[in-house]
Amino acid sequence: MANKKKKIKGMLPSYRWLMRDGKSELVSFMRYNPEMFSHIPQNKFRKTLEEWVICAEKLAKKYGKIPSPSWLLKNKCGALVRCMYTYPESFSHIEQDKKYKNIEEGIKLAEELEKEYGTLPHKKWLLKNKKISLLGYLSKYPERFSHIKQDKKRNSVEENVKLAEKLEKEYGELPNQLWLRKNRFSGVAQSIKKSPELFKGMKQKFGNGVRTIGE
Repeated sequence: MANKKKKIKGMLPSYRWLMRDGKSELVSFMRYNPEMFSHIPQNKFRKTLEEWVICAEKLAKKYGKIPSPSWLLKNKCGALVRCMYTYPESFSHIEQDKKYKNIEEGIKLAEELEKEYGTLPHKKWLLKNKKISLLGYLSKYPERFSHIKQDKKRNSVEENVKLAEKLEKEYGELPNQLWLRKNRFSGVAQSIKKSPELFKGMKQKFGNGVRTIGE
């Protein structure tokens, strides 16, 4: 059967594409040595960019516009949210339902929160209060928020467990360890590694599938 998955030009294909193309050894090596491939742009989405655009267009047709990031996360479309943040220009032709449409408005919101609370609240607070888009901008463009005082206190293990529960609820399952570290949830990733018994029963992405922690 012919492989119909398209590659994104200038980018290493996804694990799924590589597996279908007979590159399972490369996938295995990448999983266990991610730092050796960190300099190479990689497609980390299960679908191709073109497929996610089509998915977004179908949602917009059904609901009049692409639903908000919080709605997408709640309805297990977290990968679409991440794809939209990574390739915003590919979705610019589709009307979107979100509280702010660009990073400048995200910075404005962060400044307002800093003014109200004396510091930009911790990401746990942002997640709890459904500031999902702001979390995305903070993760992708940290230098744009460097002028804003931020609450960067370290969580206790118990707090990381609660944060993991919220992430699992938002995404349908916990993102993988590499995603957690790259998106500034390294405390959660570290706690899972050191105290997996505290996260027993939680679902977490692992390779191209999902694992149950503690089993």
